[in-house]
Amino acid sequence: MTTGICANPLPHWVNPKTVAEMYDEFDLSTCPLFTGGFINFGYWSLDQDSNAYITEANRLESEKNLYLKVAQSLSLSNADSVLEVGCGLGLGASMIVEQFKPEVYCGVDASKQQIMKSESLNESMIEAGNLSFKQGLAENLPFESNQFSKVLSVEAAQHFTSFSPFCNESFRVLKPGGRLVVSTFFGSEGDSLARVIPMIKTFEEGIDQLHNIEMVKNQLIEAGFVNIRVESIGKNVWPYFDQWISQTDHKETWDRNWLKAYESGILDYYIVIADKPC
Repeated sequence: MTTGICANPLPHWVNPKTVAEMYDEFDLSTCPLFTGGFINFGYWSLDQDSNAYITEANRLESEKNLYLKVAQSLSLSNADSVLEVGCGLGLGASMIVEQFKPEVYCGVDASKQQIMKSESLNESMIEAGNLSFKQGLAENLPFESNQFSKVLSVEAAQHFTSFSPFCNESFRVLKPGGRLVVSTFFGSEGDSLARVIPMIKTFEEGIDQLHNIEMVKNQLIEAGFVNIRVESIGKNVWPYFDQWISQTDHKETWDRNWLKAYESGILDYYIVIADKPC
């Protein structure tokens, strides 16, 4: 059974060679597997049968739910100043601004094209003064120290060549008592990267990095963070996304080994929470 929304048997975004190609030239947001342009694997309710037919509405809800899960981990209030690293098209940013109404919300992304699109898509909120976007690198954030009370990153850290500079920069721009929340896939074991490279092409190409979760925790500690918590949410991610792929016309062109890598203990999807001391 197919959804009828994936007609092209070999879409232009299947074989990017770099991160820039994936998000600029090929524009992954146009891939029907990422309905609505959020570009994340989604956080699915366990009430949904992973073998049941998934509608396009179910898929879009899962992408929004991942942002809501991260927002809840941030404990947002209307007094917060928020920075999102790797904001993409800014759809998650506008949703959080609308629902949680932080005082300031700024999205930063390495891609100039993504920033231009996010400004176009969110013009009314930008004009209202609730939201802004800026091009910049996670390893060298273009902001003053102690500027934000919350920093989040949703499914972007897998593209950071090194995770440590991002930890240091997040710590720098956070105010004392601020919080960082990161969600993406990380390696579950020390040899995860070597094991996953033969399985998934984006790791072989170097588009995705598989930072080890224990290394991530250590680098957060080295940067100065405290109260580090790690939550595995793979059971809410991989079976459902794989089912979504299986019922589309792209089941032969999009890699199906993500679920296998998860079931083999190579990688998992995590939410990582860390606080800057007061």
